[in-house]
Amino acid sequence: MPLAVLIFYLWPAITTFASWLLGKDRFRWPRLLGLLAAFSGVALALNVDSSAAQAKGVWLALASALAWSAVFMLAGHFFHGRDTRPATLRMAITAGTVFVAASVISRDFVLPLSAAGWSGLLGVPFFYAFGMIGVFLASVRLGAMRTGFFMNFEPIAAVLLSALILGQTLQPIQLAGAALVIGALFLFRPPPQLPH
Repeated sequence: MPLAVLIFYLWPAITTFASWLLGKDRFRWPRLLGLLAAFSGVALALNVDSSAAQAKGVWLALASALAWSAVFMLAGHFFHGRDTRPATLRMAITAGTVFVAASVISRDFVLPLSAAGWSGLLGVPFFYAFGMIGVFLASVRLGAMRTGFFMNFEPIAAVLLSALILGQTLQPIQLAGAALVIGALFLFRPPPQLPH
């Protein structure tokens, strides 16, 4: 699982390289160093074991990274200066419909048995919608490359919250990886975009 998450988090680098190739942002060495440092930190924080790799999972994670990068690039292009909430709502409704249909067809859907499970199931759509609106708004306002760069903190937040909420023990190498990502976000952050 950590390897799949790590491969998925290639999307900020894919987005940055696409922005450079398409001429939307200028290549700068500090940005490249920041991407490398952040990705290395994510790998350490997730405690990735590459020997446990499964080809299908690797390919699915890579496809997800490419798709997510394309979503960011397209959102920044088509919604520049516009409200992203209607499109985000349509995407969420489409994804929810596909999920429910797949669950019904596969008959492999288990409902929660506890109040905590139900609150989690019912709360996820609201928190997810709030998060997605923020991410797409940031992508339109800041640009896909800058938003992707700062999204490297997301897996670090998940690792730290798993320690705080679930009581998981973090190894020193994972803490060092988290520190590396946070350092990269501050030291190598892309400069603010100037108004056109």
